Amino acid sequence: MTRLKTTSSLAAFTLALTFGACAHKQEPTVQPGPKPAVLPQGDSLDGSPHVLLGIPTDADPSDDYLLNRKSWVASYNPNRLDANWVSWQLLADDLGDTDRTNAFAGDTSLPSSIREVTPKDYVHSDYDKGHMCPSADRTSTVEANTATFLMTNMQPQLHVLNAGPWEGLEKFE
Repeated sequence: MTRLKTTSSLAAFTLALTFGACAHKQEPTVQPGPKPAVLPQGDSLDGSPHVLLGIPTDADPSDDYLLNRKSWVASYNPNRLDANWVSWQLLADDLGDTDRTNAFAGDTSLPSSIREVTPKDYVHSDYDKGHMCPSADRTSTVEANTATFLMTNMQPQLHVLNAGPWEGLEKFE
């Protein structure tokens, strides 16, 4: 019973942190400062449905490499080799009957100056490849679901977290 309470409390705390700002009536503010890098293909996040409330920034944009995907947007950290954040819009049209592809793959669109993480990097690491934008949120097409399996959309997670509270939070949301 204690484990259930802890999991429920963690999920409630995480939801409060995640959605607390949504309940606040004040408009979000974007702090002025240097803009993070964007992919060199001339991609722009202007008009992206995944960042309608703005692009999260911090005091050091040097570790923000923006990735603009059709299914999600991310700030990738080339120093840590994982995402600072991932943002996605979820609409009914994003959900369908496509099965989970499990097509974990390195993100070959990264510039050669950023090491490409591959699924092999997780072998014998004791960490799961934890989705940021969940596979279950992109089941409208095989292409959309496959895009969630890029390693730039993954965070190393202990299995007990990934298959426990994190999975519960994804299902709740």
